[in-house]
Amino acid sequence: MPYLELEKDKAEELEQVTEVTVPNITNINVKEAEKILKDLGLQMKINVEEGVDLSEMIITNQTPKEGITINSGTTIYCEIGT
Repeated sequence: MPYLELEKDKAEELEQVTEVTVPNITNINVKEAEKILKDLGLQMKINVEEGVDLSEMIITNQTPKEGITINSGTTIYCEIGT
């Protein structure tokens, strides 16, 4: 695939990418959300101040939103609250 500037062996890696649908993880706790995303091969990123106990926090917002099809390995950005 010279037009994508991919080497032959790299093209095989591209074919192995799995598409997943983003689940709704709002209104559940951080630990459950992490498990759901991990099971789908997705990453989670939370911008939080140091020292905040995440165990009692719930996801209040997520980007991208649920229902969007993305590649596995993509990061879901989350906002949290109590």
